[in-house]
Order: sequence, then structure tokens, then C-alpha cells
Amino acid sequence: MEHIIRSMKPEGSDMLFVASHNTDTCELAMTLSEELDLKDKNCVRFGQLKGFSDQVTSDISQKGFQVFKYLPFGPTEQVMPYLVRRGQESR
Repeated sequence: MEHIIRSMKPEGSDMLFVASHNTDTCELAMTLSEELDLKDKNCVRFGQLKGFSDQVTSDISQKGFQVFKYLPFGPTEQVMPYLVRRGQESR
């Protein structure tokens, strides 16, 4: 992720979607975006699973970055294994 952000140009059309619940990862992406003048161009955006890491989402939003929440949907027998895996990974 760091390599990709450092390779982005503010005047270009590059965009990166950081799908992470990890605070350190999100902080690094925001810091690099600000250092490289990418923040105001919305070149780096963030996304997280609804109901997970809401404090991280709030922090990202308060710093002026775009952040999206996604909500998986479908039959219970297909959605629950996914949500269980995400919950185990977020411990």
C-alpha cells in the first residue's frame, strides 16, 4: 500500500481504495496522502464492513477523508460464514 501511494501523482487520475479495519494501516495511508498532497484530490479512500471498527471509520471521516461502509447481503447460509471470518480476523 505504501509503495502504491508513493507512486501516485496528485495531478493524475489514480485512486486507491483502502479496505482495512487496521488503525495503523489507515493512519499510514492518511499520513502519506497528506504528505504527498493526495488528500484534497480524494485519491485515497477507505472502506470497512458496517458494524466493524466504527471508531476507525469515525477517525478517518473526522480527518476529512472519504470512508465507505459496506453491508453484505444474501442468504443467511452464505452471509454468516463471511461475517464469522471477518469477526475472527478482527480480534
